Amino acid sequence: MSQELAGFKDLKISEVSTQNKSSDEVVLKGKSGIPNQSMTKPITVDSNTGEVIVKKFTGKQRIRKGQSLEQYEEQLQHFYDVEKGPTVTPIGWLASNEKFQSSLDTLDLEVKHNRLLLMGFIHRWYYNRDYSLCLKACNEIQQKYKTIKYSEKKMKREIDELKYVMEKCSTFIKNGSN
Repeated sequence: MSQELAGFKDLKISEVSTQNKSSDEVVLKGKSGIPNQSMTKPITVDSNTGEVIVKKFTGKQRIRKGQSLEQYEEQLQHFYDVEKGPTVTPIGWLASNEKFQSSLDTLDLEVKHNRLLLMGFIHRWYYNRDYSLCLKACNEIQQKYKTIKYSEKKMKREIDELKYVMEKCSTFIKNGSN
């Protein structure tokens, strides 16, 4: 232990004096030596509308659109009365096969979020190595995709991922890895 510390006996720690530097230089350099680490507060333009001037990453300024108190109260009322507050997801909701079937039948697949929910079921079955159930679900989703109107460009990545998972599942089933 003393041999390891012997190399450090000549080490001297010096303090950096900020007294000779202007306050701008100290703020620009910061403690880490990386420029522009100081926090900047937004500058209020109009207190009635809530508009403020903020600096973008590039250093340019922009005016952030404000929100009136009435608009805020309206959104708050909508959140609690119409949407019934935050969505609570029960533990293990992806484990149910019945949930998948009811979701497949009831959800509007033209909405991306709904399609991703269904893909969540498929990912779970795939990684739990339940390849036959995963392949069956992929086929059902693929049939459902054929019935909705969508642009090929819009859903290309999702369709490619679905085909990839189907190929992998069928390969694992053929090899007996189930």
